[in-house]
Amino acid sequence: MTNYRVVRINLARSARVNAYWADQQFSDRTYQDQLDIIRRDGNFFGPSWSSEMKQLGNSAADLLIDVEPLQRTWSDQQGLAIDFSSRDWMRDVLIEQLRVIRPDVIYIQGGAFQRIDRNVRRSIRENVPSIKFVAGFWGDELTGEANYGRAFSGVDCVFAASRGYQTLIRNGGIRSELLGWGFDPGLVGESPPSVKGRRSHEFVFVGNTGYGCDLHRGRYEDLMGLMRKTDLR
Repeated sequence: MTNYRVVRINLARSARVNAYWADQQFSDRTYQDQLDIIRRDGNFFGPSWSSEMKQLGNSAADLLIDVEPLQRTWSDQQGLAIDFSSRDWMRDVLIEQLRVIRPDVIYIQGGAFQRIDRNVRRSIRENVPSIKFVAGFWGDELTGEANYGRAFSGVDCVFAASRGYQTLIRNGGIRSELLGWGFDPGLVGESPPSVKGRRSHEFVFVGNTGYGCDLHRGRYEDLMGLMRKTDLR
């Protein structure tokens, strides 16, 4: 017996993912096969999310709303005539997908909130009556919104990456619970490589510095500050 039907609305690394469709064999695959390959290769945030949800007894699905060729594949299989020249094609395909899945819960992953703003969320509620709870995750600065109350209006609960963001969201009148960052079990090996002898570096940063990205400007500034005060290079 399924506990809940849960859908996560997510974005992908679009430039890298779109390159898959240069392979005709990939293009000829079904929507689910294409999505499974993208998930297998770790080309969107938290690829193990749906499998972990299923282990908890839920029906779960990931929707990559910004990958146009993937969304075209889904629309073609459903026999839908979506106008992909419209600026609203992401919203239009998403609503159709939610109508088919009829989820109890939708979970909006981080940056997807920029595409699923309060107007789109209102349209989803109006068109998909099965939805009983809207949740999401946030751990970035706001862009395009004046305050956290407006940015997350209509969301039942926002999981926050830090206590600072949790406080800001709660001060905006939105329920928020702390959910720190973690490692996806599908991307982490069974055990870390052993380190023998003396380590050659006392401190190492691994990841995206945030350079050139307004959302992650604070991270870049923090790293620059560390470089000025430490031997980080």
